[in-house]
Amino acid sequence: MGSEYVCLKRPDKFIKNAFRIMRKAFLSFMFILILVHTRVKCGYKHDEQNGQEACNMNSVELLITVSAFLIALLLLIFVVDWRYFRDWVVVFLFKCTLDFIWGSPVVELKLLEYPVRLLPKYFDTSILFELWVFPILCILYNQVTKDKGIGSIIYYAVVFSAGITAIEYPLELYTNLIHYMEWTWFTTFYTLIITFLMSRTFIAFFRWGCNYFGK
Repeated sequence: MGSEYVCLKRPDKFIKNAFRIMRKAFLSFMFILILVHTRVKCGYKHDEQNGQEACNMNSVELLITVSAFLIALLLLIFVVDWRYFRDWVVVFLFKCTLDFIWGSPVVELKLLEYPVRLLPKYFDTSILFELWVFPILCILYNQVTKDKGIGSIIYYAVVFSAGITAIEYPLELYTNLIHYMEWTWFTTFYTLIITFLMSRTFIAFFRWGCNYFGK
């Protein structure tokens, strides 16, 4: 791949596709949460080894987990513009690193917890969100804002963060996938905005470095 970046021929197509799929994903999650609201809370079992309580993943939480994975995968395959492969790999890895560094201390400080999560014996955080869903959404955010000005960059950071928060908050209320301790939905909202903007700043720096040193 050369050091120059060509503009998208039809950027609106990718933006519309992304938001259409995100809208369907949001409606699907709301439907699932209606089911969750009527279910019996999952039972806790005592872990004799470490003296902590762990929650078993029930069918609804499993459905949400699988749905989140598949929706993110579909976005990655059908919405991401892979002509910018190098950029998106950098964004993905940067976001994974940032989330992993940030996510673990948040859990250790008892600000929030993930009672039901993948690989609970090895990770205290939600690796599905931090190492898969969020990085893919971050790729879409950077794709949408690739040729935008600062106003649009901030606007889409707010829009993406609001959408994620709107899904996360009901999950906190009605499932055991996430539990706020010293945390609120607004904390999620503004920290997401910050991390989206950090990823946008980093990829801009990366492109500048490639163009400057690649001459």
